Amino acid sequence: MRLRVLTGTFVLFSIVLMLGYPWLLGPKPPSTTRYPGYLLNSLLYIVAVVGSLVAAGVCSLLILRQAKEEYRRDKEQLMRSLLEGSLRDHGRKPEEPE
Repeated sequence: MRLRVLTGTFVLFSIVLMLGYPWLLGPKPPSTTRYPGYLLNSLLYIVAVVGSLVAAGVCSLLILRQAKEEYRRDKEQLMRSLLEGSLRDHGRKPEEPE
């Protein structure tokens, strides 16, 4: 459950970052001047968005792994109960009609 919340949080954070681009970075400086601060802010912004999306992807892969493991355990349990029931059924003798 925590992984789902964490995945959702990363996705929402990424969406907020992407939609808030104009407000977070501000207007682009004129091309005639050099503005290293804007470049650094842009780089940090892109790293934050990509990092958040990668974290959401990793969390979703962990959720997938958990679901796969749970499915495997359930499949084994169902197969075990099927075999036990089949062995019990074969252990009984069929009733003979009179």
